[in-house]
Amino acid sequence: MRLLANVLALEKNLGKEAHSVGAWRQVIRLGLAVIASGRVFPELTIDGTDAGRARPLSGDEEGRVRRLAEVVIPHRRTAP
Repeated sequence: MRLLANVLALEKNLGKEAHSVGAWRQVIRLGLAVIASGRVFPELTIDGTDAGRARPLSGDEEGRVRRLAEVVIPHRRTAP
């Protein structure tokens, strides 16, 4: 609950926080906006696990998801 309150609060130190904190703040805000607009639907994965699917996303939202994924999901690095 504290995390959510911190994300939704207006931050006077915005821009002074770690880059990852700002990225996760954007992820949570985007997720809450999609949920609030009623665009998350229950589904089952191939193995029968419960999952939620967000759709439809606007072109802007899809772009934001791609950009945020690049920041918060570590990429595998292989040696040359």
